[in-house]
Amino acid sequence: RKWPAQWVEYVPRSWKSDLLTIPLLIVKYHIDIFHYWVALGPIFRIGIGLFHPCKTCVTVHDLGVEYWDEVPSCVVTRKTWYWKVQKLLFPKADSIVCNSKSTQKEIESLFKKNRGKSRVVYPPVTNQGPSMTFKREKQFVLMGGGANKNMKTIVKAFQRFRQKFPGYSLAVFGGPDA
Repeated sequence: RKWPAQWVEYVPRSWKSDLLTIPLLIVKYHIDIFHYWVALGPIFRIGIGLFHPCKTCVTVHDLGVEYWDEVPSCVVTRKTWYWKVQKLLFPKADSIVCNSKSTQKEIESLFKKNRGKSRVVYPPVTNQGPSMTFKREKQFVLMGGGANKNMKTIVKAFQRFRQKFPGYSLAVFGGPDA
């Protein structure tokens, strides 16, 4: 039986080289749709290609770089050519996946041309294997504990909430890059 997917060797080098590398790979391997993950994310993540030789779908987790002035890395990234180029190319995306209604609202506010192209897809919570038991607990979950998550404010807010609802706990999944 033939495998329905083809492995394409690729190692991200820099956002500048990916502006051309990714579109060239799309042409070379006759790719019909390409998914850019974290399309408007930090510089070390994959950015949007310079041109789109096929349909494109992008995933955006948040637009912190655009809005968070209290996080120095966001302020620095926002002033780079990378960020300016990504914002110019982003409206060319055919479809946008957001992980929350809040992110979808920010995308549609910042990129008026992309209204109607975005959908919210919530990350699933699953049992990771047959031998693992899944016990449901009352938790607030935060994906990643980086500076852009404003952990100090989250912890303070959670402490206030827990005074009224003591049965809850706060879980932070992953490190700063999660």
